[in-house]
Amino acid sequence: MMQKPQSEWAKSMTFKEQLKVIKRLFVYAKPFRNTFIVAILFAMALATINAFLPRILQTLIDRYLTNQTATVQIILFFAMLYLLGTILKAVIWFFQWYLYSSASLRSYQNIRVKLFEKLHTLGMRYFDQTPAGSIVSRVSNDTETLFEFWHVFLTVLTGILAVISSFVAMFQINQQIATGILFFLPILGFVIWYYQRFSSRVYRQMREKLSQLNTKLNESISGMQIIQQFRQEKRFVKEFEKTNDEYLATRYAMIKMNSLLLGPIISLLYTFALGFALTAFGINALSSPVEVGLIYAFATYVQAFFNPMT
Repeated sequence: MMQKPQSEWAKSMTFKEQLKVIKRLFVYAKPFRNTFIVAILFAMALATINAFLPRILQTLIDRYLTNQTATVQIILFFAMLYLLGTILKAVIWFFQWYLYSSASLRSYQNIRVKLFEKLHTLGMRYFDQTPAGSIVSRVSNDTETLFEFWHVFLTVLTGILAVISSFVAMFQINQQIATGILFFLPILGFVIWYYQRFSSRVYRQMREKLSQLNTKLNESISGMQIIQQFRQEKRFVKEFEKTNDEYLATRYAMIKMNSLLLGPIISLLYTFALGFALTAFGINALSSPVEVGLIYAFATYVQAFFNPMT
């Protein structure tokens, strides 16, 4: 009799186990490391350009527009400079995304081939105890999450670069206010930790239900003749609907968590940080003039500081 296997998604992993899995993933990505490195260099260049663009508008506003010394030639020069920076940003983003996606896709395909080869070395006992649908889910759907991992890794990396470049730019404008913005990081860290703690549990449940869904679908298709002979269609439909509803519930839980927890809280913290910065500049303006372009650039950097975390 076939035993119902415990899904790998049903149990959580310790931090050491997660690090062990990540190290193994990097081993599979090693043949494509040069492509990954070039993509990361493009990401660093992109962060630099994002920090440079607000400075262009700041210079135009403070040196020319505020003093009413701007000419058509000067405005066109800054407009072309900003346009060239934006075009360069788009080109770099394209090559970064293309190179990184192609490398991660080849790494993911390599893992899938290795996994398929591993299946041919397993004994018949494994196939007797494991439903075919569960095996298919592990080879196809579960390996798909590895491809998603590389995109999450890129998102985290570009987010870190954006936070660092934004803070450096703010620090160059005003050290005291930038240091005050930095105090929001511990709160952000706690929010992200709290979100990850509960979202990972819901995500594991979602993947487990998807595996069960594929298992039931495969069993129904492969055994359709027997099901029809014994008139068990209604029972199998009810079982499939139950599993499908459970999977839908986990998807809804993930949507609610994303819409109610992480995004709104980070947006609220961004509003507080921006309000703090504007208040600080307002207090400084009571004793000495504060340039409009400087406030614009600082506000843009505050937005870029929080944007990767939403």
